[in-house]
Amino acid sequence: MRVTCHSFRAEPLGKAYIELIDACCRVAATFGLIVRESSLALPEGLSRQLERNRPYQSEVLSVQQWPGTVLLGSERALLYRYNVAPGSAAFLASAIDHLFGWVHPQLPEDLCFFRADGSVLLTTTSHERDGYLTLTHEERRIFVGYPTFTENTNQEEEFDSN
Repeated sequence: MRVTCHSFRAEPLGKAYIELIDACCRVAATFGLIVRESSLALPEGLSRQLERNRPYQSEVLSVQQWPGTVLLGSERALLYRYNVAPGSAAFLASAIDHLFGWVHPQLPEDLCFFRADGSVLLTTTSHERDGYLTLTHEERRIFVGYPTFTENTNQEEEFDSN
């Protein structure tokens, strides 16, 4: 798949964050959130939110890597994957109002979106305040004009976005 990598000029906040979630939901089939296995105790309010989102949950995987992160040694994390649906998108929009706010222990970490083929659309490393989109030419049209979206950061190339 030919994709280009696009970073953000600034962290998507408020309305820009909601617009980003909406655009990602138009392209992606699933999204993921990370909980470190070494600290599975989540705040009660977040546990309730995750439980409310359970109807959209497609799987929970024990992983050593996810988009943007590779853990060292034997450390593991849980990747919660959810199907994109109006209810799950509403959860993302109401849980927090900025992209890099997905930081443990208050929330799960590193929101990411996946296409139906499993390739990665949005990668974030929240505690490093870093994120980027990998977009096909057709997908770029959806994101054109997005307020914090940069133009190409790489030349278009064959790029494995898994």
